[in-house]
Amino acid sequence: MIQAADYANELVSVIVPVYNVAPYLPACLESIIRQTYRNLEVLVIDDGSTDDSGRICDEYQKKDARIKVFHQANSGLSAARNAGLDRASGAWLIFLDSDDFLEPEMVEVMLKNQKAHQADMVICGYRSERENHAVRICSAPEGEYTGYQAMLSAMSRGGIAASVWSRLYPSDMFHQIRFPEGRVYEDLSVLFRILSSCSRIYVTGQPLVYYRYREDSICHTTSMKHAQDCLTACRELVTFAEQQVKEDPENRLKNKANACLMRHGIQNWVRLAGVGDKDTQKYRQDLRKEIIRSVSKTAALNLRWKVAFALLVCCPPACQALFRAYHTITNRVWYRGCRNGF
Repeated sequence: MIQAADYANELVSVIVPVYNVAPYLPACLESIIRQTYRNLEVLVIDDGSTDDSGRICDEYQKKDARIKVFHQANSGLSAARNAGLDRASGAWLIFLDSDDFLEPEMVEVMLKNQKAHQADMVICGYRSERENHAVRICSAPEGEYTGYQAMLSAMSRGGIAASVWSRLYPSDMFHQIRFPEGRVYEDLSVLFRILSSCSRIYVTGQPLVYYRYREDSICHTTSMKHAQDCLTACRELVTFAEQQVKEDPENRLKNKANACLMRHGIQNWVRLAGVGDKDTQKYRQDLRKEIIRSVSKTAALNLRWKVAFALLVCCPPACQALFRAYHTITNRVWYRGCRNGF
């Protein structure tokens, strides 16, 4: 694993996949070129954008020599990230989605924390903004984690975000890892492989990334394809957890992975209720059966999920109504927390 004896001399590759984000892209790219840490390589992958995103990318390439723009036919987020990985030459890697942006000191703070804690990976907090401009600060508890502890945290409420952004990686971590192409929820497919390879991870509570929560983004779209990809990632997570025999003798990781499968299964089962075609409704029936099977492997569920599961088994319409009501209430609490500076 690379150690930065003198981090000021280390090149950091920032990978930015771009697809139809013209209103947000300038803020994203400006936040990178204004970093207090200057030794950057900015790899911008225009994934076949049909709006002004490609033109904006080219303008910024002329503006700053550190920016390298690559245009490709639309192939999806994973393919764009992989294209960035194939071209990255930095000792360190950062992924940034093109509708998000960084605080000016993000890269510098992450490198300083890596040096101070000799960490294999550094994770920071982030500000999450909804479309009504309500902002909330999100972070796992600050401190050092083993890879196993980080995996448990990533499957826990209020823990490490299950994403690949908001963190600093050594580039050699991705020598054998690529994102699965043609799928969404690609973060889950690689995140736990990455975490498990780390001996020491440092989490700083500083919110150094600004994340835009958009209802029209890829991850918040409702379709059978998105539900299938989500559940595929969860199944892979369960398989991965079942293989961690030595690291997980008490089956904590395995139980959390099965609970994760159940939660995402119910969420997608509810979301697809309004999609009326026969294939989708057949998929919902099969999904309900799989959820019931997954719970038999889960040792511990909190009361809320026990109630949701019981209703799913005994009275599916009530489960659906409960979940929608819960979603509405939690959204109101989220916004109220923002207004109160939570």
